[in-house]
Amino acid sequence: MERFSEVAYMKKLLTILCIAACLLGGTVQSFAADDVKNSEAYTTYGENFDSLVQQLIGYSDEELEEIKNTTTSDEDIQLIDSWMAVKDDLGEYVGVLSCEAEESDSDLTVTMKFDFTECDITMVYNADTSSANISFEKVLTKMEILKKAGMNTVIGMGTTFIVLIFISLVISAMRFIPMLFNKKVDTADNGEEKKAEIPAAEVKEDVTDDLELAAVIAAAIAAAEGTSPDGVVIRSIKRADNAKWKRA
Repeated sequence: MERFSEVAYMKKLLTILCIAACLLGGTVQSFAADDVKNSEAYTTYGENFDSLVQQLIGYSDEELEEIKNTTTSDEDIQLIDSWMAVKDDLGEYVGVLSCEAEESDSDLTVTMKFDFTECDITMVYNADTSSANISFEKVLTKMEILKKAGMNTVIGMGTTFIVLIFISLVISAMRFIPMLFNKKVDTADNGEEKKAEIPAAEVKEDVTDDLELAAVIAAAIAAAEGTSPDGVVIRSIKRADNAKWKRA
């Protein structure tokens, strides 16, 4: 694949710069440090990106929205959105801190770091045979990095402890399951045992009528034999078959 020319690399960037120049119409000055200014990456690519950032600094939110509405390029819209995400936290522009370029036969990557009074930013420009895009990202201070790392640590450890506590509670509760099961089995067994232990109700015979009947019979026998009823002892009374009474 043929090596990209500088014009091919900067085609989309120059389009954005033209729009910026028309809308702003101001003079752009370079604030790169001497060692950065003298580097090949800065003289080849960095000056244009330095100018682009200074152009973007001069835009208000309304003007940036107007650029988004007037362009049909997705790359331009992505550039404006990326800039608007960081612009409010930067402060005053100071200059370029570094500029590095990596190029091959098929793509180009330019990475620049810009110095602001409140927060530095890193710009990355990526271009290949079909597209080119620019993105901005805030450079976190050591305190912000430590704060973010500490917050991530707290969240991670907190989540881990919550999960461990939940697992320990589940494991602790599992020992009650056999007890509940055994309790149900014991309740069922005790119910069956109680039913088996309950004796059948004894049928008590009413012997009052039999005693009276025995006394009457004894008196009748004594009268028939001309003896005293005390001498007659009736040991049992059995009901006779009705058929025998009818034949008698």
